Amino acid sequence: MFTVGVTSVLFGGILGLRFRWPIIIPMLILELLVIAVAGLTFGHGLLPIALAMVFANICLQLGYLFSVWIATALGLSDRGVAACSPEFAIRNLQSKI
Repeated sequence: MFTVGVTSVLFGGILGLRFRWPIIIPMLILELLVIAVAGLTFGHGLLPIALAMVFANICLQLGYLFSVWIATALGLSDRGVAACSPEFAIRNLQSKI
């Protein structure tokens, strides 16, 4: 369970630094499928598989949120003015001068 959590947090962090929020939904579904297949392949019961799914999804979301928060706090994120249209960015920069 520890390995699943650490892997999910790191994977969520990578997703948070690289992609915008819509990527999180397909990744959560993919993670559920991978854990279900792995759990059934190794013969685990439904309760341990369900707990691993919940734990992994929470860790993935926390990793995503913390990486976005840290990138924004350090100014490493392009989610601000640069993510908008060029005209908006130019007007916004000119208004600050």
